[in-house]
Amino acid sequence: MTGATPVLHRVALDADGGPAHEGCAGPPGAPGVRGRGDRLGLAIGAALVAALPLVADPAGWYVHLPARWLVLVVATTAMVAAGVASTRPRGSVPGGRAWVALVALAVVSAAASSAPGVALWGAGDRSFGAATWLLHGALAWAGWATVRHRRDLVVLVRAMVVGVLAVAMVTAAQRVGWDVPAGAASTTRPGGPLGNANFLGAYCVLAAPVAAGLLLDRSQRTGWRVLGAVAGLAALGCAVLSGSRAAWLCLLLGAAAMAAVALRAAGPADRRARRRVVGGLLVAGAFAVVLGAALGAGDRLDDLTGGTARGRVDTWGVAIRVLGERPALGWGPEGFAEGATGSIDDAWEQRYGRRLTPDRAHLGLLDVATTLGLAGLAAHLAVLAGTARGVRRALRAAAPPAGPDPALCGVAVGLGAYLLHQQSLFQLFDVDALAWVLAGGLCALGRGAHHGPHRPAPTGPAVPGSGARRRSATLACVLAVGVLLAGAGVRAVVADRHARGAADALGAGDAEHALAEARASLERSPQALPALLAADAALSAGSDEALREGLGLVRRTAAATFDDGRLTLAEARLLRHLGNDGLAEAIELVESLVRHDGSRGEAWLLLGDLHAAAGDDAEAVTSWERAAHLSPRRTAPLERLAPAYEAAGQDRAALDAIRRIEELRGPGAGPLSIDLALLRARLEVRLGG
Repeated sequence: MTGATPVLHRVALDADGGPAHEGCAGPPGAPGVRGRGDRLGLAIGAALVAALPLVADPAGWYVHLPARWLVLVVATTAMVAAGVASTRPRGSVPGGRAWVALVALAVVSAAASSAPGVALWGAGDRSFGAATWLLHGALAWAGWATVRHRRDLVVLVRAMVVGVLAVAMVTAAQRVGWDVPAGAASTTRPGGPLGNANFLGAYCVLAAPVAAGLLLDRSQRTGWRVLGAVAGLAALGCAVLSGSRAAWLCLLLGAAAMAAVALRAAGPADRRARRRVVGGLLVAGAFAVVLGAALGAGDRLDDLTGGTARGRVDTWGVAIRVLGERPALGWGPEGFAEGATGSIDDAWEQRYGRRLTPDRAHLGLLDVATTLGLAGLAAHLAVLAGTARGVRRALRAAAPPAGPDPALCGVAVGLGAYLLHQQSLFQLFDVDALAWVLAGGLCALGRGAHHGPHRPAPTGPAVPGSGARRRSATLACVLAVGVLLAGAGVRAVVADRHARGAADALGAGDAEHALAEARASLERSPQALPALLAADAALSAGSDEALREGLGLVRRTAAATFDDGRLTLAEARLLRHLGNDGLAEAIELVESLVRHDGSRGEAWLLLGDLHAAAGDDAEAVTSWERAAHLSPRRTAPLERLAPAYEAAGQDRAALDAIRRIEELRGPGAGPLSIDLALLRARLEVRLGG
């Protein structure tokens, strides 16, 4: 077409320069071609940023995870495909080579782990396997390829503002006790649609500075600035409701950074603007304090050294021991819990018990090191360093003469605050996805800032050739990988729904249906939860056929996934009910477990039960005593020790055990069981009252 430019190839200024266009960033004189692919990619990115935290599947067990991961796969594939199909930007995304190394190391670490399938695709309760690292790298590139102008990034900023408001509404509904589809209601520390109070706090740390940047951007219409103010207060309120102290600290630092940006943009001469900045800070601070006081959130500040804060420090100690066992490639994605199984000491068991066995290091960089090894940590740091350089370049290139760009600085501050908060938590596949889209888009605005003049690009249609064929081949590969990942996501969603069905059937007393549902779940995705449900269903059914089927399901799952000891104990419980041969095998199995992990109280408790069933009373008492030592707040070991002590003629020890049971139960727990009450009466008579 001569003398006219088609709509699909309309010339606009992008970050590489070109004919003048309003709202650009980058040096003049560099061309940019935009088309439907660019607009489609931007629309998908905006929808992802706004809606991903809201995706939920009420029919699944993990309401917030498998369905959200599937949506992330579809959106990422579409966004990357749109970027490949459109005119590709000059250069490569900052940290691109490091991203390739990181994803490759994640795959290698997964392959070298004891459960390659789970490490590759992710576990149902976290959804952060090697495939998720690939998705995040793809999203960083997609943000880089999609954002060509400042206004494109502003579209993503507006989308996050809209998403914050939706998240806040769900959180408020949970706080007042409404049952919303996004998750269970909580009137203490709601998690909103993120499903966990700390995850909600992490999201707010990322979103609040982004909203503040939109508020401070004078180029925006009044309506959007007002919406930014409301969203910022909403994010602050959600953080207060979450009770996440790390989120409070990071938000405080983020607020200080955004105040500095606003003061620099205002300049020393504009006193009115400076007063507005100070006034805004005071309003936000007063809002947070009043809301926190009204809801009793200040109780979270009463003890900053105990509770979960101490738990973090103890978890870091466990993580260091886990890393020391496999420093090169780590335990593989999702493999931290398996490494922690043999790294927990008596003090941890006594303080927290195995119900709080960590499956993450709760320190972002350390978590990467334990799962991907020191090599993976080095690649991850290289990605962060490259991204930081790209962000710095973009901020410098886009800064107007009057001062920094508030909208861009809001994104940068949000990314920095979220990275800091991550060091008290760990990587979250959904919030991380939003962060990488924004990071890639922000870095794109610095594209070409240090490259000097460029050759003008042709304005006419591209001539078919090797470039077009290469692009088609790349697009085909992207779609193929996307279909593969989506297939895994669909299987995970279906498996999760069957797991929910198994739990519901077991709760209703239908053991046979529960076993069938657990089997259907495991056929699609080997996970610990449905295997444990299968074991419980088989024990409830009680028939040899059901016990053997449950045993087979547990064993196959243990061979295909990471086992933190729970599957081994479930296998032993099933073997116990399969005759004397099964009893002997169960004893051998649990003894092997306690040799590897001698601080597991529940394992010693079961071992004592098995020895008692085999008629070895002395070994049973020894095992129960070890269980009582490791689990000082549990009554189960003492309930077994009391009659065993009486049988051994140790009346005083038996009576002391019963009195300790009463102390643990508390005054309002009701009477003892008939057997224990009769035992106490006999002991008191023999001991003189």
